[in-house]
Amino acid sequence: MGWLRCKWAWAKENPLFWANLVLMAISSLLIFVWTGPGLATGPSDLRLRTWGMLLQLLGVFTVWFDLTSTARKFGKGGFVRHTLVWLRALFGRSVVIGGAAGAIGVAGMRARMKGRRPIQPNAPLPDRVATLETNVEKIDEDLDAAYREIDKRADEVDAKIKAESGERDRSIREVKTSLEDATTGNFSALAFGAAWLAIGVVLATWAPEIVKVVGGQWDEVWRAL
Repeated sequence: MGWLRCKWAWAKENPLFWANLVLMAISSLLIFVWTGPGLATGPSDLRLRTWGMLLQLLGVFTVWFDLTSTARKFGKGGFVRHTLVWLRALFGRSVVIGGAAGAIGVAGMRARMKGRRPIQPNAPLPDRVATLETNVEKIDEDLDAAYREIDKRADEVDAKIKAESGERDRSIREVKTSLEDATTGNFSALAFGAAWLAIGVVLATWAPEIVKVVGGQWDEVWRAL
């Protein structure tokens, strides 16, 4: 059972390969084995023409499915939904007036109290010098606090810039991946649909000649050329 599960998982990696095998087997069966019944006018080509039509529809459906899935990835509605919305607009389209609410942000400003000692003009010189020394110490303390605040704010801004940069890089990678998937992600499915669309056109167009050649009436086909 483990071996079977392993092989089944391997087979599921390329489902279009098996779909091609099935379609080729059915086409060969309808051409060489299960051909149409012989009529008074020659072998019937109805089965082969019907199969060719089905192959054409399969190719058209593959392209349509790829287009609609790509549109949904980019937020576009389906054709039917878009048409219904357009038809409903005939009976009146509702107008939505959006009012933008402006929010006024008030920045909180820190009130700084100056711890300065006033200098009395009539004070003795030693007292005035002592007051100046005290004020210089307060200025140094305020400068140290200001530098610490500046460093803190700078670190916060750097962290925000790095976070924003990482978010932008992630968004760019997601957009790039989405674009790559939208443009080339379904290449195999589109090639599959286009190939069988072409085969269906050939079978549906040349069905009478094909059944005559398989039925041994290739000389009639040759004369018709």
